[in-house]
Amino acid sequence: MAYLTINNYSSYGKMCISTEAITSIVMRVVKDIDGVHIASDKGGRKSILQSLFELKGGVQTNLVNGKAVIRMDLILSKNCEVREVCLRIQGKVIEALHIACEGLPCEVRIRVVDLK
Repeated sequence: MAYLTINNYSSYGKMCISTEAITSIVMRVVKDIDGVHIASDKGGRKSILQSLFELKGGVQTNLVNGKAVIRMDLILSKNCEVREVCLRIQGKVIEALHIACEGLPCEVRIRVVDLK
């Protein structure tokens, strides 16, 4: 489990948040948006190599150069404006993370894998 240090303005010690906690916040935000679904593992047999590089549950958080990089595979409604919805998702995710832990450096990468 990896941890990202949160800006701490006191001298009482270090505060960190795990990548799993960040992923949990992101999944909660995305699930609350109408017409947006997180692409999940569809099952079936996969090679070990495929399993290593696939996103688990459609959302993955990694730490890169002291920044949380959030990648998500999403399924959007056919009737939506893809660019507009993705921008709204990015904004809501950033807002939720800043409410949870002020000053958290992060980047949100979205891949639309299907329209249904």
